Amino acid sequence: MMAPIIESAAGDFAGQIQFKKVDIDASPEIAQAFDIQGIPTFLVKKEGHLIDRFSGFVPAPVFKSHVVQYLK
Repeated sequence: MMAPIIESAAGDFAGQIQFKKVDIDASPEIAQAFDIQGIPTFLVKKEGHLIDRFSGFVPAPVFKSHVVQYLK
């Protein structure tokens, strides 16, 4: 389950990066627009541009290391 990992990262990186959660069952147009095939899928946007995406469970240390690279 990714929710606790994301919540922890959101606290660790508060003010530096924003995390948004989308319920694709309630908003299927978003899943279609971003070609989301599996859950969880993480989209990384910077200045309005999609710069990365990855899917599946990611252990907390790996997830946080991904976040750090986007802050540079």
